[in-house]
Amino acid sequence: MARRVIKAYPDADAGLEVGRNAVRLSGGRESLIYIESNGVYIVGPISILSQPENIRIGASWTLPPAYKAALPSTAVNPQPILEANSPVEGFSSLAEEVANLLGELL
Repeated sequence: MARRVIKAYPDADAGLEVGRNAVRLSGGRESLIYIESNGVYIVGPISILSQPENIRIGASWTLPPAYKAALPSTAVNPQPILEANSPVEGFSSLAEEVANLLGELL
């Protein structure tokens, strides 16, 4: 399969490049997302527009809520860097969505 490139204009820096084993989404010369079998690479400035507790690290961890960052971490009152957060509630809402979709299709 040949490499495919999608751009709004032929001379544009931004575009989407799809190859046999990798995808590259470019927002310009200095920012891109590159996805290949070794992982996902993000180059350039990053803005995450979400509350910290909505940012998942791995399958079972989230960042603590923002108000906890104001509390100092001491030996008496340690503050965790990550909080255990089971994805079960996400699975249950996903199962509900799938059931609704199947109900509409059948």
